[in-house]
Amino acid sequence: MAPNAIAENFNTTQQAVSGDPEGLRSFAKLVTRIADLNQNEIADLPIGAREHIHLRPNLDTSKSSVDVIVGRLDAKGTHVFYDRYIANDM
Repeated sequence: MAPNAIAENFNTTQQAVSGDPEGLRSFAKLVTRIADLNQNEIADLPIGAREHIHLRPNLDTSKSSVDVIVGRLDAKGTHVFYDRYIANDM
């Protein structure tokens, strides 16, 4: 993610990812890369694990950002979601 993007934690129920066009495009590429990744082809990712990337303030995002983890919900080999996941009503 480009340093000109920010992830803010407003409270425990709301987060925001904001950026200029370059930062948002960079974030979109990151999300697309994780979405398109075949977790079964990653030899050092154990069965049941999920691919993810840590975005760190002042390194991957702005100084005023918070730590962010962008990752897959489905586990390698099992496709099981986290127990705490609650699907929407749609």
